[in-house]
Amino acid sequence: MPDPSAVRLVADTWLRGLAGPQLARTYWPPTDRIAPMLMFLPADGIERADQFCRAVCSDAGVVVLSVSYRKPLWPDGRCDAILATDWAADHARDLGADPDRLLLAGDGAGAELAAAVARTRAGMAAAGPPFGRRTTSHQQRRRDMSKVYSAHSVSVDGYITGRDPGAGRGLGDGTMLFDWYFDGDTPSKVFDGFTLSEPSARLFDTIAARDGAIVAGRNTYEDSEHFGGGSPHPTAPLFVLSHRPAPEISERQTLVTTGIEDAIAAARAVAGGKDIGLMGGGVLTSALNAGLVDEVILHQIPILLGGGRSFFQELPEHVNLRLLQAVAAPGVTHLHYEVVR
Repeated sequence: MPDPSAVRLVADTWLRGLAGPQLARTYWPPTDRIAPMLMFLPADGIERADQFCRAVCSDAGVVVLSVSYRKPLWPDGRCDAILATDWAADHARDLGADPDRLLLAGDGAGAELAAAVARTRAGMAAAGPPFGRRTTSHQQRRRDMSKVYSAHSVSVDGYITGRDPGAGRGLGDGTMLFDWYFDGDTPSKVFDGFTLSEPSARLFDTIAARDGAIVAGRNTYEDSEHFGGGSPHPTAPLFVLSHRPAPEISERQTLVTTGIEDAIAAARAVAGGKDIGLMGGGVLTSALNAGLVDEVILHQIPILLGGGRSFFQELPEHVNLRLLQAVAAPGVTHLHYEVVR
């Protein structure tokens, strides 16, 4: 059994997790020099891994960060592990560790998570070569990441639903916003049951194939009757952003209560390098406010609804857009914009 006195200091920290505070425990070796850091994902919890982490810290002379995570491992545990890894990389120097020598390891299920994180984070390795320092440049991070975009059917006067939307009522009296999904003779190659016009199908399938994960707002989630416990996309998992509990969330869905930045970070963690689709005006507005949106796609329907749920909500400043593509199709005009920064 390791000598507890051989560890200079042990301290618990609460990280900002997707589902609430996430416990992490840091162990410092008996030296004042800058040491490597090992982030450890224990199979059976931080307490049971305590003696092991003390031994590694003392014997190897490294700072050890032992991190808790949720189950099931996918997507909850993986999201927790990736966000904790990012936190460790950003705060290594604050913890007296060398940001150029960060290692990741685990045992049991934690070893699986360590391998998954190593595959997700370019330049990182599980219990092997150092991760390499993560850049702190916001623009560099954006270049290295997948894109965040929204694609919504919207009326000419800016509504994404008609009047009285909700569970069992869908878009209220605005169901014609989705008519273009079914009024053609070209089957979608991504969504079963969708038959669009040829120009709409070509553009729609190109967009749908980009998705690695979906972030939806609570109103969209409720209006869509919880997507039947699954996702609005046939392959991309769903993350629901809400500031209140959602007991109806299924095992195939992830609730995020800590803001749009965490929701998008969690979605990216499981997206496999593909893009993040946003659903709902509130989610898009929050993401625009946070500077996280790369593209806005409007499927504009030639109708004035005169009421309903507005797509764009109040923004603190102007958002400039650059038109990338305009496609006129039967019953809809597709407008593809890039957010100008």
